[in-house]
Amino acid sequence: LTYREARELAYSGAKILHQDTLLPLISKGIPLNVRNTKNPAHPGTYVGPEKHQNGHVVEGIAHMNDFAVIYLEKMGIEDEVGYLSRVTEIFAQHGLSIERVADSNDSLALIVEQDKGRNRNKIEEIARQIRDAGLVDAEVNVQYNKGLICVVGEGMRHTPGVLARVSNALSSSGVNIETCVQGPSERSITLGIQSNDVAKGVQAI
Repeated sequence: LTYREARELAYSGAKILHQDTLLPLISKGIPLNVRNTKNPAHPGTYVGPEKHQNGHVVEGIAHMNDFAVIYLEKMGIEDEVGYLSRVTEIFAQHGLSIERVADSNDSLALIVEQDKGRNRNKIEEIARQIRDAGLVDAEVNVQYNKGLICVVGEGMRHTPGVLARVSNALSSSGVNIETCVQGPSERSITLGIQSNDVAKGVQAI
């Protein structure tokens, strides 16, 4: 893995490594070798600054559960200067971080942690404030118990059809994609699905 691939995987649920532990290594260009204590002879995973060409497009899949998706719809969002900052300010007032954002012409999908239900009151109050501030045309649609699957690999930047292959794998397994976010680096694709489909979705991919 490259440092950036490892950080993307760690950020997206691969808990064996915290993303910030790589920062001092990155600053000095020091490689990391993650080994298996139960199989010390295995070479493990090499993490460094350069991509080692191995023919892989996708290097890893990570997943997380316990999310809510807050859907906002308003005509002309793209023309409303400061719209996103007004929305995120409401989240900041409640100390709730937005994990991912998917957008289209007149809508936003904001993905936040449920924290085992402890954030539910915050989420409901945020939805009420967004509605009362006139930031949506109708009610705010909040859906709970969502999961995220993140597909990571530097090779995706230069390989057509990766998203199509991933979505076909999920579709063939009966898993519906509800939200999709491709990072600007083109090294990660994050898919929002039902929590109870996450294990099946990872296996399918």
